[in-house]
Amino acid sequence: MDSEMNVTAPHRPQFDHQNHVKDDNTHSHVSSERRETMPDTTFGIRFSVSQVCLLLCVLALAGCAASPEKAPEAELNHWSITRSVPSKNAMVTLFDPLDLAHHEGDPEDWYRYDFAFANDLETGRFAAVMSDKPGNFLVRLTSGPLSTYETQAAGPRASMRLRVINHRLLLSGGDAWPSRIQRSRIVSFDPRWIAFENGDYRVIITALDRQKGARHDFVFQLLPVDDILSVSYAPGIPYLVMGEAPGVVGIQAGGLSYREACARVPDTAVWSPLTSSTLPLPGSRATINIAQALHRRGNSLQVSRNNASLPIVVARNPVPGALGLFIQPDSWETDASATNGEVAVSTRVLCAVTIKEVVPGNDDFELRIEPLPGARDPLTVARTRSLNERFENWVRLTSDPAWRYKSAQIQRTVDHRSRLLGIMDYLDLSAKHSESLLQESNGNLANRLLDHMSIDSQQPDH
Repeated sequence: MDSEMNVTAPHRPQFDHQNHVKDDNTHSHVSSERRETMPDTTFGIRFSVSQVCLLLCVLALAGCAASPEKAPEAELNHWSITRSVPSKNAMVTLFDPLDLAHHEGDPEDWYRYDFAFANDLETGRFAAVMSDKPGNFLVRLTSGPLSTYETQAAGPRASMRLRVINHRLLLSGGDAWPSRIQRSRIVSFDPRWIAFENGDYRVIITALDRQKGARHDFVFQLLPVDDILSVSYAPGIPYLVMGEAPGVVGIQAGGLSYREACARVPDTAVWSPLTSSTLPLPGSRATINIAQALHRRGNSLQVSRNNASLPIVVARNPVPGALGLFIQPDSWETDASATNGEVAVSTRVLCAVTIKEVVPGNDDFELRIEPLPGARDPLTVARTRSLNERFENWVRLTSDPAWRYKSAQIQRTVDHRSRLLGIMDYLDLSAKHSESLLQESNGNLANRLLDHMSIDSQQPDH
């Protein structure tokens, strides 16, 4: 218990009086001075006149030659730290989570989208590298050059900006990114903190080939700079793998995509009541509460090794003319717990449907249904621009901490229907309101969303 509560002091590289780096994994041995002694012996030498002349000529010619420059001495005042970094995310990260606290409202994978991290790269809020597979990476951090062995084993490399303002950074395996599921202060007492001098740095990240004798997988060189703007940096998180050219991830990341599958809608399905206040949208992946009896039925199908898919329509009311959402879960958690007679299921919402007929059964309602595909009429460029601008203004004024992420994601969305559904999703509309909007053409839906997001609009959500 004590080890969990105590704050581990950040490791700061220490130096001895001869500038030897003290580190568990790096050792240097440099002699402080070199002495040469001459033999204490005197010889008597006699020269003839011709020998003296010859000697003078040789000395004169030698004086015409330029003396060689003294070889530069190796820089000794450099620190070096080696850490083992386990990572399930195939990455190594170096940052202060407090510097990324503005992402606490973003999805947990926001760092894979350039529209989310572009400003962070520009201002030096993190340094990171991705590999091709998860594992336990041996990483060296240093303020100096690569060693001779590292130079011989060096592979792809990348440069990043980094600004230290709180005298410490966290070296992790990509598990410390702040997001809507993890707060920035959760790692305040993490033992992986490392002490650094405040300031701006050019970070050069180099992948090393272990098969060529390298002791580490990556080297992070942190080189102080006077102006962070002078540092050229990778446009995304570097992807450095031996044998491959350096790359980046997250560049030109796409926006939202709601992919309906209305062709898979059967003629009949069983009803499960919609108990959430909002409506899962067609083409999305959502966690939906379904009746516990239906979950048991799906489990029975799974245990009997038959096709475990179960056609279900989630709707507020099982009446003809009502709108519902068609889902078809095909795998079931055997140990899932129920709350108020419902079990949460993560599944894809395949299509919106219209209920045509209701056939009551012994334990449930069987519904005859008809698919309601989303409209495909295009939006004009002007209408698309208005939607983007109106949504950005609206989400910014709501003080949503993730407004930058959401606004950029809407702007990156190419498909017109997906843009409209994405805005609906972010507006957090009531289920009844969403049911009405889903039956509109794209043009009419755009108009209604623009009205809803109007600053002067006092329209209640209904």
